[in-house]
Amino acid sequence: MPGYISRDAAIDKMRSLRSDFKAKNDWDSGYDTAIAEAFEHIKRVPVVDVQPIVRCKDCRYAHNLSDTMVYCKYFGCGAMSPNDFCSRGKSEAMQNDE
Repeated sequence: MPGYISRDAAIDKMRSLRSDFKAKNDWDSGYDTAIAEAFEHIKRVPVVDVQPIVRCKDCRYAHNLSDTMVYCKYFGCGAMSPNDFCSRGKSEAMQNDE
């Protein structure tokens, strides 16, 4: 399974590394050139259209029946596995995202 990271997070990490190297006085102009090239490569990486998955056990529409079953109040369907998910899932943190 591929791991996805934010392009901005990758660039922030590179900036952090640059600062760390400079703070340790372990720096020369070659590092600046290499990091500038790395920034440009990261900026050109294609973005992937991904959405976070909300598992049934974490969904605000789920009613926990037990540790192994939840009932979906959105669809009114029968018992679901807590690890199932769907395109309508909303976590409590997403409550204001409607």
